Parts: sequence; C-alpha cells; structure tokens
Amino acid sequence: MASAKEMIFVIGLILLGYVISRLLNSKGKGAGVLRTLFGRLPGDARRETGETAKTDPESKAPLQTNGSKKDILDLVSILATVARRQKGTLIYPGVLMDGKETSSLIGILLTRSGVYGINAFGFGGRVFGNGGGKAWTQVMNGKRKSIQNPLTKSEQQREILERIVSKVGVGEVPVEVFTVFTSPGVQIGGVDADKCYTPQSLREELLKEAYGKDGPIRVKETQKKLKALSPQGNP
Repeated sequence: MASAKEMIFVIGLILLGYVISRLLNSKGKGAGVLRTLFGRLPGDARRETGETAKTDPESKAPLQTNGSKKDILDLVSILATVARRQKGTLIYPGVLMDGKETSSLIGILLTRSGVYGINAFGFGGRVFGNGGGKAWTQVMNGKRKSIQNPLTKSEQQREILERIVSKVGVGEVPVEVFTVFTSPGVQIGGVDADKCYTPQSLREELLKEAYGKDGPIRVKETQKKLKALSPQGNP
C-alpha cells in the first residue's frame, strides 16, 4: 500500500494539474500567471511567427497584375478628353490599312500641330531596359521574364504611320508615337524610362500648349482621309 506521503504527493499533482488547466482555459490572465511562473508557454513561438504572419494583412504583399481591358478604356477616355481640349479629334482604334502596311495602335490623336499615335502595353510590376537593346525585362510577383523592347515596337509603328499619312495627301506633318504602360502601379526603369508614359503622365504631356497650337494639320480633312483607311470606314 502507498504511504501517506505518496498519497499526499499524488493528490498534490492532481490539484496542480487542475489549477493549470483552469488557468490555460481562462482569458488572458491565466496565461499571464503561467508565463510569470514558468516563462514561455508551448505555442508562443508559433503564434509569434507563423500564425501572426497568416493573420497580419500587411505581411503578405498583394499580387501584381498586368493591365486589363478597363485600363485600356480608361486610356481611351483620357485621349478623348485631350482631343476635345486641344480642338482635335481621336481615331479609335488606331488601325489603318494601306496596302501591305497596317498601323496597330490604340488610338491616333489628331491636333492642329501633328499626328500622334498611342502604342499601349499592359505589362505590370516592374519593367526596365534601354532603347538599344532587343529585349526589356519584366519583374512581377518575384518572376522575371524577357519582353520585346516596347520603344522599338513604337518606332516601327511610327514609321508605318508616317508612311500612311504621307500617302493620303495632307502634306508634310509631324508624326509621333507615344509608348504608354496602362497597368496601374507599374514601375518603369532603365535609361529610357523618360521615353515611356503612364496614362496620367501622357495626359499631362499632351495637354501642353505645344500640342494644341496652330500648325500644318487641317484636322477634319486629315481625319476623313485617314478614317477611309480604317476597317470601320468613314466616320
């Protein structure tokens, strides 16, 4: 048979277990008492690392995305506003077909000072490169991939648009193509970042006085001749 001392020891363990159980199940204060007595409790490290990271909304960065159709429509809306304010007009979409050549632009802005094509790209995340390289780099959500140099593509479109404009008989007029990244939050880097635009920075650029001043363009006449080359026909 167990001695009186052994019985007292067993009863003491049972009571201690009961007290610890009640403290663990209590709200806050019990756990605080136990930490005072015994230091860190089981599960503290897990709560301070993994579980906190899962529940903290700022611990996980939002996924970056490429541009959407809505972003394109927002850009077109900006271009229409610019056209009105600069007493010009907008050809949308900027697709003109002349024999074997076709312009593939989001839009073509006609003002009294010139013909301005808009070449849009939907790359999101971070985009960087230089004008002379064949490829640029896109970094998004930790992944890196090579993309065709957007400035090279825009220059190709400018040359096509310039040839088309010269054939419709509107005289010698300035022709330029702007490179625009439509994805919200896109970061553009590299030595030629200043040659690229977001929709808002393009709006600021095109609203400058130089783009709306009197020049060699007869807007309505030029629009009619260029629109005749559009798959949609005359306005």
